Amino acid sequence: LPAKRPGPLYGAFPYPTKISPEAIALYIASHTKPGDTVFDGFAGSGTTGLAALLCENPSDDLRAEADRLGLQVEWGARNAVLYELGALGSFVGNTLTSPPDPKSFRNAASKILSRAENDTGWMYGAIDPDGNRGAIRHAVWSDLLRCPACRRKVTLWDACVSLQPASIDSAFHCPHCSHEASLDEIERLTETVADDVTGDKTERRAREIARIYGVTGKTRWSRSPSKADMALLERIADEPIPESVPNVLIPWGDLYRRGYHQGITHLHHFYTRRNLIVFARLWELTEAYEGRLRDALRFWLLSYNAAHATVMTRVVAKSGQKDLVVTSAQPGVLYISGLPVEKNLFAGLQRKLKTIAEAFSVIHGRAGKVEVCQASSCAVDLPDGSIDYVFTDPPFGGNIPYAEISFINEAWLGDYTDRADEIIVSNSQKKNLSEYQDLLTTALSEVRRILKPHGQATLVFHSASAEVWNAL
Repeated sequence: LPAKRPGPLYGAFPYPTKISPEAIALYIASHTKPGDTVFDGFAGSGTTGLAALLCENPSDDLRAEADRLGLQVEWGARNAVLYELGALGSFVGNTLTSPPDPKSFRNAASKILSRAENDTGWMYGAIDPDGNRGAIRHAVWSDLLRCPACRRKVTLWDACVSLQPASIDSAFHCPHCSHEASLDEIERLTETVADDVTGDKTERRAREIARIYGVTGKTRWSRSPSKADMALLERIADEPIPESVPNVLIPWGDLYRRGYHQGITHLHHFYTRRNLIVFARLWELTEAYEGRLRDALRFWLLSYNAAHATVMTRVVAKSGQKDLVVTSAQPGVLYISGLPVEKNLFAGLQRKLKTIAEAFSVIHGRAGKVEVCQASSCAVDLPDGSIDYVFTDPPFGGNIPYAEISFINEAWLGDYTDRADEIIVSNSQKKNLSEYQDLLTTALSEVRRILKPHGQATLVFHSASAEVWNAL
């Protein structure tokens, strides 16, 4: 039962959701009555809790969708109990279902942006093609390659990218000697650098900045890097890394790839130095606030962080476009392309601020009660027969290793998912299909136990694997 329009809540999540809260609200409203309690044992970022809250006073669009589908609905407040093993998911669910006053949030976030920009806004400074002072919107970096013929250093950008129209070729074309070869055959250069955070030296893929995209007033422009851009990077290199940056080793699992993850051993290796300093400064400024307001401010930062603030942000070539198109990190993986993008965090967070504030406005002050428990759904602390309806969306075998993906945001929170009860097929966790089935059986047995005798359950599931379906 897809809602026609996802609404403001859908855009507030720090990672993609499969179903909008508005759509789930239609399920809840048609299977329960006001005052009933809904349970979700795989709550993710709290969509089921949000959906329960939306039933109290639905939007005109939601009412119209229920009428269009012929649903027999008695609108009114519902309650929800959410179990979520993930540290990030439970934090997000708690924050979204119990948001602070939207006006207080907007004011605090604006102050944080202003203070951080006063301190570090110079890092995004740039001169436009006409010599006027502007600002970087984003910059494209490029892996460095070595031509096998002339042995000269070549950027991936120069070897494979064309503009007007935009394309990224899978073949290597040396701009110096015109040698052509498959990109898979070309050597990627590395460099050994001192690591300010760990105090050690690290070998990583060598990159250079390849293209600057900026704005002056309302005019957007792009150009090749200049000497001034290089001087700015040198100045940033001399800036100390804030103490708030977590010095944590990445617990790599199924998503590790030896190639593009070379040298990525700690959290901070997912960032350019510029964006690491800026994000850390923003994070530090949230310390001035307490309780739900501080959580909301951190949620706002994290909602932008992994998808847009790291080197997992990328460019793609779309048919008919004159220039490359910037997109977010590829969902469900920790992929780093050979052309990573460095976005202006202030511009992105300013846009995200509006989305988050609107989401808080939708939920703030609603009467329904949502309890979020950071715990395993294999051991639910609820009485037998206490739940009216279950809506849940369990993991699809080995489809997405949620704990591994969430690590980047959880490291900033300083709270990590306990992977022992993560219901997943995972080589790194030594969980095969049998372990997955055993854990899923235990969790769904708990659902059966807490559900009232005449209660109903809706389970969302998808897999391309027949074996995973058989396990379910």
